[in-house]
Amino acid sequence: MLGLTLDVKESGIDVDNVSITVEIYDAATGGNLIYNSQNICIKNMAKIKGFKYG
Repeated sequence: MLGLTLDVKESGIDVDNVSITVEIYDAATGGNLIYNSQNICIKNMAKIKGFKYG
């Protein structure tokens, strides 16, 4: 679990209506997308040995 605290500003003004998407890949470069917070479960997760969701 990763907790984040954000202070989002645009041109120095606080922005309180934002959408953030988190994506996780299986390699630093040229990797496959395995998690996208907008789509919750990606098919590639099943390819990861020992991965358990939920």
